[in-house]
Amino acid sequence: MKKKRIDFIGIGVVGGATTWVAQCFKEHPDIFMPDVKEMHFFNTLVYFKGLDFYHSYFDFTKKCGEITPDYIYDRLAPGRIYDYKKKIKLFLILRHPTTRAIEQYKIEVIRNGINVSFREAFDKDLLGIRTRGLYHEQIERYRKLKNLKIMFYEEIKSRPLSFINELFRFIGVKKFTPPSVDKIVLPANTAEVEMSMDEIGEIDYYYEEIYKNTERNEDEIPDYRP
Repeated sequence: MKKKRIDFIGIGVVGGATTWVAQCFKEHPDIFMPDVKEMHFFNTLVYFKGLDFYHSYFDFTKKCGEITPDYIYDRLAPGRIYDYKKKIKLFLILRHPTTRAIEQYKIEVIRNGINVSFREAFDKDLLGIRTRGLYHEQIERYRKLKNLKIMFYEEIKSRPLSFINELFRFIGVKKFTPPSVDKIVLPANTAEVEMSMDEIGEIDYYYEEIYKNTERNEDEIPDYRP
């Protein structure tokens, strides 16, 4: 008897429009997404509740899956996902590391009560704000999982419909125009934070130097230098 398994997982990144993707997926008639957007099954102690608990959130009569952006950062998640389903379809939406760090900071100010400046949070790497932009290290952990599709946040603005349909095609459902495809769907409770251009330029330079000196496969890891 074939084991029951979900079809896809979105693994990141925080600030990579995963809230928008989740909403578009929910609107597709052939996709089932759980009400809980971020399941955090493979990267927390919830994992030990077992597969029956995990699967109780899904409707297996449709293509089903989940999106938990923190999976890309976790060291245990890749192995657990591999053991769960070696050929599962994974997708990852990368974003310029500077704007991704800023977006995460805005989220964490509300979610976790960060009460220091963005620059201090970045320099101290609070909640991984700085190191979460080091994509080459994170992707390396997922090498064993071959069905990994990488897309880029910056393309959404210019081609939202073709972008989401590319993901639909990847997970194996028909083309569709979700009602939310042209809407900005933001995570709930994000703070408004002002930052100087000099501050942003210094963060850009930090990542520019990192990526300039990192060997990488250009098909998988973008050159995000300004």
